Amino acid sequence: MLKSWLARLIRSENQLWHMSIRGSQVEIIRSMQFLNAIPLSLQTVLLLIASNVFMTFAWYGHLKNMATAPWYFAALASWGIALFEYLLQVPGNRIGFQQAGFTVAQLKIMQEVITLSVFVPFAMVYLTGQC
Repeated sequence: MLKSWLARLIRSENQLWHMSIRGSQVEIIRSMQFLNAIPLSLQTVLLLIASNVFMTFAWYGHLKNMATAPWYFAALASWGIALFEYLLQVPGNRIGFQQAGFTVAQLKIMQEVITLSVFVPFAMVYLTGQC
């Protein structure tokens, strides 16, 4: 049984992996082919927007949710949120620079525009009465 499971697991990168667990079929997508359909410049922008949402919550979310907590609890929570920011921001910048052809200056300007575009609605909706 293990051999047949491994044989099904080892397939080319362009195919789906199939794994049989107690009679039920679980599909694992080996390659994320749908990302190939998204232009690299759009992948960059989307990753930077998503990372900026996490960044904004990491930097400012604790002002509302953890206002009475000690600062070190807020810092730990912010670091935990910031991890997800970096997991999106680093690939976004790498795709933008290495594959989409953006310069570092263009990426930085894009990031600043995105920061303002994310922060203003965040402040108006999430931090109402605290701005």
